[in-house]
Amino acid sequence: MKNTSRIILSLMSLLMAGLLVVQAKESDGPAAQLKAGDIQRFIQTMPQVIKDLKQMGESYENIQDPSAIHALMTSEKAQAILRKYSWEQEEFTRKLTAIVAGYALLRMETELANLPAEQRAMVKSMMTGQMAHMFSVHESDLALVKKHAAALDKFFDEQ
Repeated sequence: MKNTSRIILSLMSLLMAGLLVVQAKESDGPAAQLKAGDIQRFIQTMPQVIKDLKQMGESYENIQDPSAIHALMTSEKAQAILRKYSWEQEEFTRKLTAIVAGYALLRMETELANLPAEQRAMVKSMMTGQMAHMFSVHESDLALVKKHAAALDKFFDEQ
């Protein structure tokens, strides 16, 4: 679970570094990013993408700063890795963001159900206030994430 949290936080940092601009342009919320097959493709290709990115060494392993993550993912080496698995950087980032944000929202909903009512209300107010951009997921994207929740749980637990 430690790795799952690190991966989600790292991917959320990427989301915040690279895609808040996209969401700022969408006054009615985010556009749908996922279609049938995208989550399966993500689960199938990400272990190899991560393995190849790790071969970049120190520049990948110890990265935490959102702007550094963005710079890494837009580097020529990272672009070549993404292309190797038939991803284009912009498409990859949009789909990754939708999957990770949807998965984080799904996990948050699960955790909220276990909290006392007072704490649940406080967290929900934070999610609709200051943190709303992090949990802004198109309804159809969230439905696909929910459909593949078990496979995503397994994926994140194994990483």
